[in-house]
Amino acid sequence: PKESSDEVDKLISGTQLRIIMDKGVNSRDLMLSSDVVSGMLTMVLVEAFLVKKKELSIQIGLKKKDELILSRRKAIQPVYSEEKLLPALRECLLMDSYNYDKQFKIYTDSATRVVETIYKLLQSQ
Repeated sequence: PKESSDEVDKLISGTQLRIIMDKGVNSRDLMLSSDVVSGMLTMVLVEAFLVKKKELSIQIGLKKKDELILSRRKAIQPVYSEEKLLPALRECLLMDSYNYDKQFKIYTDSATRVVETIYKLLQSQ
């Protein structure tokens, strides 16, 4: 997070939450070793989706349109209110498997596809 650890400590004082902030950690390594990935509007959520991690998009109090395509397409679970956060987290943690949404076609051979498309275009001229 962009906030300082003092700001986070103030936010969670009086709660049972424990948050460790380490700005030196590699976010990809942390994501890959996590049971659940949470965030707001971040590429880490997109990366987590691609490697089939359980995840939550937490945007408490969001008043405008959700800009995260994964939330809008119901590929990941968005949480917009504080009272829905704990049930959503519990549900996410207890899921047997990742609920991978087939709405997205993921290409793993992008370079090959680009070369083939250029080749076809050149042949048609």
